[in-house]
Amino acid sequence: MSIRRQVLGWSLATLCWVFAFGAWAADPVGRIAYLRGGGVVQAPGEPARPLSLDLQLRVTDTVSTAKGSAVRIAFADKTDAWLGPEAIFTVDRFQTDRDDAAFVASILKGTFRIVTGLIARNRPRAVQVNIFPTSTIGIRGTHFGGEVRENSAVVVLLEQENGTAANAIEVSNQFGGVLIDEPGFGTEIADEFSAPSPPRRMQIRSVENLLRSMQSIQRLQVPRLPR
Repeated sequence: MSIRRQVLGWSLATLCWVFAFGAWAADPVGRIAYLRGGGVVQAPGEPARPLSLDLQLRVTDTVSTAKGSAVRIAFADKTDAWLGPEAIFTVDRFQTDRDDAAFVASILKGTFRIVTGLIARNRPRAVQVNIFPTSTIGIRGTHFGGEVRENSAVVVLLEQENGTAANAIEVSNQFGGVLIDEPGFGTEIADEFSAPSPPRRMQIRSVENLLRSMQSIQRLQVPRLPR
């Protein structure tokens, strides 16, 4: 499945959210809190706009980073999403009402690192990150990252920034799923027809490079990704 087909399929799903919950898309849900390099943000049916510091994001926006770029998106519930070079990230749903809180995002390409916020703390099952091509990351912890490629993906559980142990993430698709509950361990999805591999200690070169480029998180030690 090509990236273009993935974007089209998820864009159609996103449009359904727009029609059903139009008020959500009208209000800002986050902003560009760090920007090194460039990229664009685009809403369905609208022209692309260049990324800029403090640019506000809304539900259905897709952020695409340029070669050599890095972006931090700070969401209203204190979730942080870091994107590496040539990444594609879509905000699918964001709702902070306590009884109906939800955070859903899609990563179509590139390296990423996510530190979850208040929605995950209060309703962990309401937080979901979609990755290549139909897999999802369910949240039981607070800090994870990885890389989405054209035909594969890697996801790893990271230690919390305050030094305490993370809980777990659950990576699944129609072929199976795995629970990862030890920081530094992760899973690889070899292609669109494969289940996530059994958890193992991962080597994530691209995420390490992303972390190194951001002074505030250089202290994190992340292993390298096998090629």
